[in-house]
Amino acid sequence: MAKRGLGSSGFKGGFEDARQAARQATGQKDTARAGQYRRKSYLLTDELIRRVRDTAEAQKVGINELVRYALARTMDGIDRGEIVLPVREEIKRKLEF
Repeated sequence: MAKRGLGSSGFKGGFEDARQAARQATGQKDTARAGQYRRKSYLLTDELIRRVRDTAEAQKVGINELVRYALARTMDGIDRGEIVLPVREEIKRKLEF
């Protein structure tokens, strides 16, 4: 008896069948970039999260796509000297023991 939603080829094949159906329904194609992204977490304020979400929605782009774009543009600007980070030096004393 085939399990509901898993497809006839089992668990892994069922997910692949679902992915294929979603690609066909949306007109998406497999891309070479699919395996190049890695999951990474960064701490963001609630305000920044809201701004990213609202901007992605207004521009009709994905949140991850927007974050990658904004981060890459910012890093490029830093590399070219167009953006200077507002850093300050702090001298911290350490205990010796």
